[in-house]
Parts: sequence; C-alpha cells; structure tokens
Amino acid sequence: MDKQTTPLNEICYANDATNILHQVPEEVQQISDKLTPSHFDGQFEMDLTRLDHSEVLSKKWDYLRDRIVMFHYAGHAAEDHLLLDQQKILLDIYDDLLGQAPYLKLVFLNGCATLQHVEALWQAGIPAVIATSESIADEQARQFAHYFYDSMAKGARLEDAFETARIRLSEMQNEHTYRKISVRYSLTMSELSNDFAWGLYVQPDYKETLNWRLLDGLAQPFNPLFTHEILSNAIAEYEVYLAYIKQKLARNPKDGRAYMELGLVLLYQRNFTDGLSSFLRAIEYKPTLAQAYYYACLAIVAEQKLYNLSGEVLNQIEGLLSKALQQSPESPVYYLLLLAILYDYYLYHGQPLTHDPEELIELISLVPVAKDDLQRLVYFTNIQHPKIIGLLQQLSHPTYY
Repeated sequence: MDKQTTPLNEICYANDATNILHQVPEEVQQISDKLTPSHFDGQFEMDLTRLDHSEVLSKKWDYLRDRIVMFHYAGHAAEDHLLLDQQKILLDIYDDLLGQAPYLKLVFLNGCATLQHVEALWQAGIPAVIATSESIADEQARQFAHYFYDSMAKGARLEDAFETARIRLSEMQNEHTYRKISVRYSLTMSELSNDFAWGLYVQPDYKETLNWRLLDGLAQPFNPLFTHEILSNAIAEYEVYLAYIKQKLARNPKDGRAYMELGLVLLYQRNFTDGLSSFLRAIEYKPTLAQAYYYACLAIVAEQKLYNLSGEVLNQIEGLLSKALQQSPESPVYYLLLLAILYDYYLYHGQPLTHDPEELIELISLVPVAKDDLQRLVYFTNIQHPKIIGLLQQLSHPTYY
C-alpha cells in the first residue's frame, strides 16, 4: 500500500517525572502489540510518540495528519490540558492540531477527567471521543485500553469494542454492568448520569462512526473543509457546507473554527473579501488558530502575482504570517509563503531581503510539507520565480516516514 494513503494510528504518551504513572509504559506496549502493522498485512501503520513537549507533536503533525485515523493519549490530564513530560499542552492548542486531520475518526484520551475536552474536539470536527468523567486509577486505565484495542484488533466495530471493554473492566471490578450508558450524543447532565468513568462521545451527525473498524482505511473524510482536493472540486456542495457551518455558528456565534471553515468555503468560491473577513473573525474568537492567520494571507493574495502587491498589503501579509509562525513555528508551508514573498517581491523590486532564503529553505526541509498545504498554496498564489517553482515541484514528491 502506498505510504501516502496508508491509514495511521497515532499512539502518544507522556509521564511527568514528579508524578510517574507506572502503568503507562505497559499500556503503550500492549497497544503496540495489538496494533502491530505486520499482523494486518500492512493495511495500516502505527506511530508511537513520547510527548516530551508540545513541539514533538506539532513537528510531525504536518506530514502525518492526512493519514491519521485514530489518536490515543496515555498520561496525566486535567480539564483544560494534557500534562506532558516537561510541560502542559493546553486544550486550545492540541484541539487545533487534531482538527487539521481530515480522516481522524477517534480520539481516545486515557487520562483523568478529560470530559471537558469533548466539546472542543467536537467543534474541531472530531466525530468520536473516548473520555473520562473523573479521576481514574493507573492500572484501570491500562486494563480498559487493553480490552478496547484487543477488540478493535479482532475487527470489532467501535461501539462494540467500547462496550466489550466496559463490560470486561466492570466484571474485573465486580461491578454491575447493566443500566450503563455507553454511547452519548450530547454533554447534558442527563446523558452523563451513570457511574462508569469512560464514555464514548459521538457527534449526532456522525453516528455512522460507531460502525468504524480499524481496517476500514481512509474513507470519505469527516471534515472535508480541510481537504483541498474535495473543496476545489465541490462547487455543487458549497451551499451544503455553508448551511452546515451556519448551523454551527447559530449554536455558538463565537466559534472561531467555524468562522475559519466559513472562510475556506468562501475562499474556494473566490469571494476573497468575505473570506478574509471570516478568517479575521476566526482570529478574534480563537487567537491560537494558526491556520486562520495563514488562510487570511491567501485571501489577501487572492491569486495575484506577489510582485504586484502594494507595500502596505505586503506588510499586512507578513504580519499575519508572523503570528501564524508564533502559534506553529514548525509548519513548513508558512515558511514557503515567506520564501515566495522574498523571491517574487523583494528580489523582483530590488529591495533588501527581510530573511535569509537559505535559512528558510533549511527550515522547510526539516518537516515534510503536507500535500494538502502544498496544493492549496499553489492554488491561491501566482508564484513566478523559477527557484520557488522548482522547490514546489521537488516538495511534491516527498519522502514519507
């Protein structure tokens, strides 16, 4: 199977040295044993990541996100963050990352009291989340994950795998297993009135996710708004997307991600003015949304040749790019646009360069550029310089790990 289209399960873990979870290494090892790709003829891959700090995840996310179908986290957590080895990663940061993965079906947060994460992950477009409503014991967390992935590895549906794990853990603890609510479609208190710590939270619009199996591959993305290939060929679907986004905004008028999605649809409709306004609203309500700053740049460029832009407009673009890089300093596509500006504007007009091109090229080379990002950059910018065109062609054939 082609590396670019092989589904990927991302297994992340962390262990704070001041409060060690002794079962986390065993939990990760058991998951790894169950999901070893060789057991499934390479029909999917698995990536194990120790989260020493938040940059570890963001560095690899750009080139893994287009293939990730499941994300598991094992470690300490709280209502608004995951606790990594050396720092916290706030919910506002990591839900942005996960929301960029168009094929991501399930996020499993196997830490204490992660229920408060569910709504943000739903807003980010994640169809299903396994989260906890209270503190959980280290050993119980390991056992529950073991039972769940044992069932998934045997081909069980998501709902059945969760139910099997719930029953087996309850039986081990000599607890009654009846009158438990396994699947929840809302976060209302009436839905949460049960005494089992783990819950499977599924967005009402994505109930089909309950039938998902590990070997289903890369099916139709649940969040097509981040997929260039779909948006660039979905003229007939734009009104459907707009209606869906407007429903989200009716529920939450300050939903920054929904405004970014609205801006993307408008961008592909070539309504650059309203698209820019939507991206700026997204930034207003969710300033950590790095992509919104970048998409605002694309809306300003609006398919023009960069050397035709005014100095004032260029300053606006560079200011937005700078803020995008503050939020996501490892994203290579932001450096690519900055490099294109150097060659197509500053060199063209004989002006002093604001950055060293070779340093930018080195930064771009550190992390493979996601195909979707590359396609969108080419689509909305009229890049002219032969060196940048050559670099873009080179990046179109990356090495995947």
